[in-house]
Amino acid sequence: MTPRAMATITSHVLYSKRSSPSFCEPLIVGLEANDLGGSIPSPNDSDTTKSKVMQRMINERRKIKYKPFICLSDMIGAQTTSRDFACAGAASKSMYGTAEAMWQPGMSKDQLVQVCGRAFLSAMERDCLSGYGAIIYLITPDGIEEYDLMCRND
Repeated sequence: MTPRAMATITSHVLYSKRSSPSFCEPLIVGLEANDLGGSIPSPNDSDTTKSKVMQRMINERRKIKYKPFICLSDMIGAQTTSRDFACAGAASKSMYGTAEAMWQPGMSKDQLVQVCGRAFLSAMERDCLSGYGAIIYLITPDGIEEYDLMCRND
């Protein structure tokens, strides 16, 4: 299931319960393949044409580039999508300030994890209800990497 489809389903479920909403702010993220288009062979095509088209589709599939999908929903399913970043939760207002100041397009994995960590730490220092740590998940075409962020516990 694509992240966009998951966001749509989540939005519909939340909106259907709008009279007694779930108190949550789902953040749906993932990688979407860019649309390459291309023709699909029809049953009337010759075997040579079919094999050429299928070979081209296989070659294009190998070259698929992924783009991030970031969608934030509110309690009744209203969606906000972003190309850059999104913040949700108890300290989201504090996170936005740090994230906007430090985020830049084209960051490396390590830089991105450091910026996320600093935004979480900054927000947790300002909001006592946000907890004592966070887990950062870095989603790449190669897999998902997990980073534990520990905060002070006083």
